Amino acid sequence: MNLMIVNDENSITAQVAMTLAAIAYADHKGIPTLLANQQLATQGRWQLQWLGSDDANQVYIAQDQQTGQFAVNIRGSVTDPLSEAFWLDWFKQDLEVLDMAHWPHGGAPTGAKIAQGTLAGLHSLVSLKNHSGQTLVDFLRANLEPGVSPLTGVIGHSLGGALASVLAPYLHQQFSPGQQVLDFWPVTFAGPSAGNAVFANWLTQQFAASQGRYFNTFDVVPHAWQELAWIEQSFPNGGPGLPFVMKELMKGIADLLKLIKDSYLQPGTGMPLPGALQSGDDWGMEAGQQHASATYLTLVGAPPVPVSYTSSG
Repeated sequence: MNLMIVNDENSITAQVAMTLAAIAYADHKGIPTLLANQQLATQGRWQLQWLGSDDANQVYIAQDQQTGQFAVNIRGSVTDPLSEAFWLDWFKQDLEVLDMAHWPHGGAPTGAKIAQGTLAGLHSLVSLKNHSGQTLVDFLRANLEPGVSPLTGVIGHSLGGALASVLAPYLHQQFSPGQQVLDFWPVTFAGPSAGNAVFANWLTQQFAASQGRYFNTFDVVPHAWQELAWIEQSFPNGGPGLPFVMKELMKGIADLLKLIKDSYLQPGTGMPLPGALQSGDDWGMEAGQQHASATYLTLVGAPPVPVSYTSSG
């Protein structure tokens, strides 16, 4: 399942990209260990080059030692409510969607907007520094030759997917403003929508985002925030129904979203991964399993990433 062939020797497959996204949930010691694991889809070829994290976000850059290609990999939401990252991820980024901000970093058509929470996450990512005080952009500027270096995938699962869809155009503005060359490509798994139709169409036309957007057909999260009606009816084909309290919550969110006088949209039709019901009659458990990075690894045909190194995702 190829994402894009850059040349005959240089490609990122869905298996490799989803594995890199799953590894982003690991701690600082786990990431290099997992990248060195030859049993994973990454085959031990990728090496850690840069890593930054704060109380809410984590991102690392890895390089394929055979092709020289870089990948920027963003952690998704932490699901452990005992961690500070859980509260920051969910309530400062994931769920802060009732207010949109105009895209402030140039290049986009007039009227392009993204969620305030997603914008906050983007600014968190680009302010992170590694152990030597180098930002992500600092590292890329020292190591990339725009238009010459292999395409850099900007990859993430869940919240990481939404952030990848804004970090890729941000990086394009830093390195190739005004050019049509595709130096940074968002590759997202299970990502919620990041912005409005103007922004989504820009991602599709400028960054081929539809070709890099993967979603499980039974996953609730990719339907946020443009298809709340689908969430209200989940799960189809005999699966567990949305609890009443959640239906009221969905209705309340839908009503509030109408007040922003704009609406969210995913970039293009994306690349559906046919899912299957798993857990019986518990809606919450079903939703969690359908969204899990482990499920996405299975759907793209990649070996599982050992969970002992990772936080929940």
